[in-house]
Amino acid sequence: MELRPGRFVKKRVGGIVWELIPGTEESLLPLLEQLDQPFGGHDQRVFRDDPAGAKIYTLKTNRPGLAGELFIKVRHRRGLSRLWGGKSDPVVREWVMAEEHSRRGLPVAAHLARGIKRRALLPAEEYLIQESLTAYESFENFFKTTFRPDLPGVRPQDKRRVIRELAGLIRRMHDRGVSRKEIEPRNIMAAPRSGGGVKFVFVDLHRSSLRRRRATLSLPERVTELARFHQSFSPLFSQSYRIRFYREYFAPDNLPAEKFQGLVKRIIALSAELAVKEEPALARAVRARKAPYFWFESGPSRIYLRKPMYQNSLLEVVEKLGTAEDQSRARIKQVGGPPPLELVIRQCAPDYSLPLRARSAAGWAFLASAIMDHHGVAHYRVMAAIERKGSRGGSILSVVPGKGEYSLAEYLARRVADEFSGLPWDRGFLIRVARFVLNLHELGWHFADPSGDDVWVRYTEAGTHELILFNLYNLKRLDRRHGDAQLVSLFNLWRVLPLSQADGLMLAQEYLRFSRNLSTARKQWARRFMEWQMHSVSDRPEE
Repeated sequence: MELRPGRFVKKRVGGIVWELIPGTEESLLPLLEQLDQPFGGHDQRVFRDDPAGAKIYTLKTNRPGLAGELFIKVRHRRGLSRLWGGKSDPVVREWVMAEEHSRRGLPVAAHLARGIKRRALLPAEEYLIQESLTAYESFENFFKTTFRPDLPGVRPQDKRRVIRELAGLIRRMHDRGVSRKEIEPRNIMAAPRSGGGVKFVFVDLHRSSLRRRRATLSLPERVTELARFHQSFSPLFSQSYRIRFYREYFAPDNLPAEKFQGLVKRIIALSAELAVKEEPALARAVRARKAPYFWFESGPSRIYLRKPMYQNSLLEVVEKLGTAEDQSRARIKQVGGPPPLELVIRQCAPDYSLPLRARSAAGWAFLASAIMDHHGVAHYRVMAAIERKGSRGGSILSVVPGKGEYSLAEYLARRVADEFSGLPWDRGFLIRVARFVLNLHELGWHFADPSGDDVWVRYTEAGTHELILFNLYNLKRLDRRHGDAQLVSLFNLWRVLPLSQADGLMLAQEYLRFSRNLSTARKQWARRFMEWQMHSVSDRPEE
C-alpha cells in the first residue's frame, strides 16, 4: 500500500501540505488557498457529521477542470490519535485505496487531493478532496424507493437487472483482488443510469484490503464475504432474489447444479454463524448508544429509542403511560419532517427469567428488535422502550400491524373455516411457516411460551405470504445443542395453532427436512413428535 514515487505532486499551501493528482494543480490552487482559511462560508455546508471527529462538507466550485461541487472530508485528530497514523490512518488508507480501486477498474469517486496540517510537528487535521456524491444514495435507499410496490411502472425485469448488475460488481471486486469484510448496502452508492440500469460507486474505502500475491480471492474467502453479504442484504432481497444474485455471481464458473447448491448452503449456514457471533457486539452498541440506537434518562425512567425520533415527542407519551391501556396508539414525530409514526403501546409484564444484564422486559424487547434487524428477520420493530427503575416490566412502542395483516392463529383459523365451507387452501404455506420457525431457532431464538399472536402474516402484492415476528418481549434464547429443545419449541407452537394432527405432523416434517441438526435422523424425530401429539393436550413434553 505504499505510494510509488512520482505518482502524486506535493505542494504546501499555507499551513497544509497537499498531495495532488498530477494535472490538477492549477484548477485546485484557489480552492486549496480557501481551505487554509476558517470554514463556514456561504458556499460550504456540512453534508455529513461524524461524531468520531470527521465532517464531510460540500463545496460549490466554479473552476475549469473541476466538477461544480466537491466533497471535502475534514478529520480532526485529537489525543493519542495524533501519535500514530501512517497506512492505518483512515484518511491515508482511503486515499491509497481510492487510487488502487481506480487502477483496478472499480467504480469510486475521483479523489483529487489529500492534505495534512500539523501543530507542534504532530498531525492535527487531515483533508480529503473528492468528487461529490450528492446525486447518489445508499443502495438500501435506492432499492427501497425504486422498487416500492405502490409505484406505477415497477417491473420485475428491472429488479432482476439491478440484481444482475450488483452481482457483477461484487464479482469484479473479488476477481481483481479487493476484499471487503463489511459488504453492506450503505457501503455502495447507487444512482439510475441514463438509458436504464444502475451505476454504482464504492464508499468507505478505508475498510477495504488488497490481495497482492494473487490476483483474485480464493473460494473460501469468497464464501466468507458472500456470507456477510447474505447477512447484510437479507432485509432487502427475498430468498428468490438472493439465489438469483448467487447464480449471477457464480455464472462465470459454470458450476454443476449440485456444487452451486452446496456453495449456497455453505454461504447461508456461515452467514447465520457469523450473525450469532456478532450479537454480543450489537448488545454493547445498544448500551453504548451507537447510531441508530440511543437512550436517555428522564426521572425514574430510562428511554430507549431509534433515531430519528424526537425525544420531546416521546416524553409526552411517557407521561401518559401510567393510564395508557395495552394496544393503545401513539403518534411520534420524526426528525426531518416525515409524517409522524403511528405506534402501538404494549405493556410488558415483569419477567424474572431474563438475563441479569436485561434490566426489564421492555429493554429486552428493544434489544431483541435490534438483533432481529441484524439478522434480517422480519418483525414489527420496537421503536422505543421505557423501563422504570426497580421494575422488570416496562412499556414498548412498536410498529402497528397494517391493514390486511393477521396473526398466524387468525390466518390459519380463516383457512380452516374456508375448508369447512368447501374451499381448499394451499398447505404449501406450512412449508413457509416451518422454514421461518427453523430460521429463528437456528439463530438461537424462540418463543418459550408461544401464543398465536407471536407471528403475523402479511399477504404481499406479489402474491406471497410474509411472516413477521411480534411480541418480541416474549423471545428467549434457545439451547440449540439439544434437538429436543428445538422440537419441543415447535410442538408448543403447534399446540396454540388451529391445526389438525396431520397438518402439525406436516409442519414438523418440513421443519426436520430443512434442519441442519435434525435432518439426518428426521424419521426418529418425526416419530417422537407424533408420540407427543398422541398425548392429551394438557400434557407437555419435557425438554
